[in-house]
Amino acid sequence: MKRTSLLFALAVLIPTLGSAADYNLGELAKANKIEVFKRTLDQTKADSPQAVFLSAAPDDGLAWITGVELSEGTIELEIKGKNEQGRSFVGIAFHGQDNRVFDAVYLRPFNFEAREQERRSHAIQYISMPEYDWSKLRKNHPGKYESAVTPAPDPDSWVKLKLVVKGKNVAAFVNGSDKPALAVNQTMARTFWGNRSPIGRRVRPQFRDPWCMIVGVVADVKNAGLEKSTGTELFLPLTQFKGDRREFYIALRSEEKWSTVLSSV
Repeated sequence: MKRTSLLFALAVLIPTLGSAADYNLGELAKANKIEVFKRTLDQTKADSPQAVFLSAAPDDGLAWITGVELSEGTIELEIKGKNEQGRSFVGIAFHGQDNRVFDAVYLRPFNFEAREQERRSHAIQYISMPEYDWSKLRKNHPGKYESAVTPAPDPDSWVKLKLVVKGKNVAAFVNGSDKPALAVNQTMARTFWGNRSPIGRRVRPQFRDPWCMIVGVVADVKNAGLEKSTGTELFLPLTQFKGDRREFYIALRSEEKWSTVLSSV
């Protein structure tokens, strides 16, 4: 069974097939329909009758809504942590097989407004337990599975967190943010940020464009010819700039000779 875990929240689950379902976690707690692991529920400390409060503890803890399954769809909730360095990690676990095997996206509120860019870039994190915890993902894929949250929320306030789960892809949105985003190539990342992660930093594609947050780094491709060095490049979502008249390119990789596949493009 694939379960969904929610912390500190009034939740809305929208499966891919079917209508939205609202869950009042306060009522579910009263009905003993929330199963906790390494945590306890304390409704006397909840900010609202619709919310639940989970106790703090050194190890990772979970709260599962019993009887809920979600393979694909959207999860929306409000969640609240604390601005206490290294002591507040709140988020959503999904695709849960048990208390060891699950995926999750969680927030580090104490990094939302950190003065250091490096800490801000660790504000939101994806993990797939038990094989891919945060430390392994950060070491092997720096900046790919965590990023800053822009604009930065108040670390001591309620935050709206929305996950869109589709197949192996998970998209996270904080406080309804739909701010423009883009990816940069490896050459641009090295040129402007060296060994530091560019994730969470902002750039403008052109002077009149809005500021865009960097959300990914992609491999270099040869756009100006195979004999020329790769320059710094930005990659913009086509749907995000659908009203723009920029040219766009399609990059293909094939084991066949390019002449044999050209007619199919």
